[in-house]
Amino acid sequence: MKEKTGITIVTAFFNIGRGKIENEVSKNLKRGTDIYLSYFSYLAELDNDMIIFTEEKYKEKIQKMRKNKKTKIITFDLNKKFSKIIKKIREIQENSEFRKRINPDEIHNLEYWLPEYVLINNMKSYLIKTAIIKKMIKTELVAWVDFGYIRNREILNNVKKWEYNFDKEKIHFFNIFTKRKLNKKLKKKEDVYNFIFNNDTIIIGGVIVGATSKWNEFYKKLRRAQNDLLIENIVDDDQGVYIKTYFENKKMFKLNYLGKGEWFSLFKKYDKTSKMQKIRRLVGLK
Repeated sequence: MKEKTGITIVTAFFNIGRGKIENEVSKNLKRGTDIYLSYFSYLAELDNDMIIFTEEKYKEKIQKMRKNKKTKIITFDLNKKFSKIIKKIREIQENSEFRKRINPDEIHNLEYWLPEYVLINNMKSYLIKTAIIKKMIKTELVAWVDFGYIRNREILNNVKKWEYNFDKEKIHFFNIFTKRKLNKKLKKKEDVYNFIFNNDTIIIGGVIVGATSKWNEFYKKLRRAQNDLLIENIVDDDQGVYIKTYFENKKMFKLNYLGKGEWFSLFKKYDKTSKMQKIRRLVGLK
């Protein structure tokens, strides 16, 4: 029997080489392994059940950070397991026709030149689907949360166990601009490509929530979007693919507004305890 109020968190960490970025235009995107692990130390504090996909060499360290909290860690070699798709992504990224379509001001971003980055950001629904198939999830709700999403204690917002009454009939995206603005900019297929090639972010990729019963349908729709783009020799990270999937299947999704440009306000706006505390303050209670 599924736990009705809990949220299982699924995440992943693989060393894709961000700590070795040397080219001048992309150096601000450099992230070492130690930085990611320090970010994860905050996520690791949550009492939620957690499923983590990673490399064997990080398993022990991640387990220690989780202490005695319910945690399942699955390891595999990213480059061996997905070598063919990494090669395909690299071929597209190096294709002159693809590169000509990218806004020159955005071409330094990782989704346009680092194939492993594109791969890992497109694997999120696959990894959750894997966890569901293996019957690892005991809650009705399951969320993807990026390994490095919580970058400081302020973002965690004193949350001990993340709970929220998300609509179980929808897959939940989180947006940093309003739904009205998104729909105004997303009226035809060509608009999807404008998002992709201009690195225009409205839906964040770091968090997605849905009932276990809805993730398989989402996975299928997302796979279709990914395959359609591959056929056209286009790749993008999660944000562009989510825009395409949303455009083609709007009724499947609920957009949850975080605030204009507020990437990291999840636990302030969509946590049961935080919401109750806000209501108490509004009515004059401590």
